[in-house]
Amino acid sequence: MIMPAIKCKCGNKISFGEIPSYNELLIISDVDFDKYEGKIDAEELYKNMKSVLHCNKCNRWWFFKDGFDNKPICYVREDD
Repeated sequence: MIMPAIKCKCGNKISFGEIPSYNELLIISDVDFDKYEGKIDAEELYKNMKSVLHCNKCNRWWFFKDGFDNKPICYVREDD
């Protein structure tokens, strides 16, 4: 089975197909989360979350704001 992955700018392969995924964070905006009340359907909540992948080699973060079919936004840490 081939796991989905992206290649970071540093050359590291970031896999994110395994469950749980140690390289993926799921986030939701506070506004979107506030639309839920009472018992929450986990699948419905999951569909509204965005994926952020972490490169454990260079610490870049890859934000898939518009889903995996679109180009992610890459964030790199600024030094103080």
